[in-house]
Amino acid sequence: MAAAWFAPGEPILLDLLRAMLRSSVEQMRFQAAVQRMLDTGLLLPVDAGMAMVRLHRLVVAFLRRLADAREAQIAAEAALLTHVRRLNDACDVPALLRLQIHLRLVTQTALPHGDALAAALAFELSHHLGEIEQFDAALSYNQHSLELRQRLFGTDSLLASANLHYHALLLDWLGDYPRAYHYHEQALAIRLRWLGPDHPDTATSLLYAGEGPSACVIIRLRTATTNRRWRSGAVCLALRSRRPPNCITI
Repeated sequence: MAAAWFAPGEPILLDLLRAMLRSSVEQMRFQAAVQRMLDTGLLLPVDAGMAMVRLHRLVVAFLRRLADAREAQIAAEAALLTHVRRLNDACDVPALLRLQIHLRLVTQTALPHGDALAAALAFELSHHLGEIEQFDAALSYNQHSLELRQRLFGTDSLLASANLHYHALLLDWLGDYPRAYHYHEQALAIRLRWLGPDHPDTATSLLYAGEGPSACVIIRLRTATTNRRWRSGAVCLALRSRRPPNCITI
């Protein structure tokens, strides 16, 4: 049932559907269930290797009306979040582009619930959109995530600091350095409070915002992936830290 919360009629990875199963019994029954749905036309094959399938739109409409639809929706959100985090960490942009329509729809339907899952999905979608230079949309989704996390966990939570830091990076890439610095300062203050000066995340914020005798210079670095893409880096002399961070981050 959780598959009904992905984009109707769009290809879905079978591995993603399998990841939503909770028990070993469900895992064992999965392939047989898929085959029955293929035989009846409720599930449509996309490729010869059967790595991806499409769920019939009528099935989607029916499943979303069932009483326990919210539980299925949460399962879909959690499975997609885990998968997208892994792809974002690996910078697998082609795989994320194939999933983008599902990520957008699942995030949009999750946001009205205002929970931690919705905030995390919006954050991951923002990261993906930033990587493909859709900066306005990336800022919007990150702002949604930030507001939810500040409401759920507090304005000085570490989760909120991740949003603040990424918002600053997006503004850096857009060339809006004064606003970016404001967000960098907020992220740095939170990380100094909870993590201390020697934590890697604090060091990252120090690269951009700086503190005390630390001297930071923002530079522009062209990435290897595209001749149009510029990203912010920083050269930092972290004079205080016993374990200074790397001199350059990209």
